[in-house]
Amino acid sequence: DAEQRVGSPALQVGYELGFGKVNIVALPVFRPSVIPLGDTGGLSVREMRPDDTKRDFALKFERQEPELEWSVSWLHGHSLRPNITPAANIATSATLELRYPKVDVIGADFAVPWRAIILRGESAYTHASNCCDLAGVEFRKRNNLFTVLGAESAIGDGWRVVTQVFHKQNFGKASNNSAAPPMLVALARASDIANEELRS
Repeated sequence: DAEQRVGSPALQVGYELGFGKVNIVALPVFRPSVIPLGDTGGLSVREMRPDDTKRDFALKFERQEPELEWSVSWLHGHSLRPNITPAANIATSATLELRYPKVDVIGADFAVPWRAIILRGESAYTHASNCCDLAGVEFRKRNNLFTVLGAESAIGDGWRVVTQVFHKQNFGKASNNSAAPPMLVALARASDIANEELRS
């Protein structure tokens, strides 16, 4: 991620509630990931940045206990990775459009000490509000569940070993028309690759 984008300016306010802490984050500036499109074969690229990102925000509730740390969060904003779509009239316009759909992300994480090991886990479900079909080919971001489980332990003086297991589950299958133009199918697959959403 550090090679794809730099951080976006944000305003954070925290409230201590006695039984936990609530963080409210405002994201007034939209700064998307940089997609290395490379040679587009003569096609022009038009970035369609959303105009309502000043209302993007995130909420997080976190609680720390002697034997358990956990939190839940909600992000209401826009995807930082675009859908790569052809212009609406592909027959007369050799233009690719980068569109950033709205997303809602619900997340949770925990950390539990166990002997000399700290067990950690986090999971996030992303729901994308978008719809873009052309000539029977889907150009849309799919809902997904991303989970990470891991263990962290100290070895020697200043050394730590971290082991992690990742799993991403994309929901829904492509329903592309078998008679669709090969160029559109290839472009939809490129969009999937950019969003790490290869389809079966």
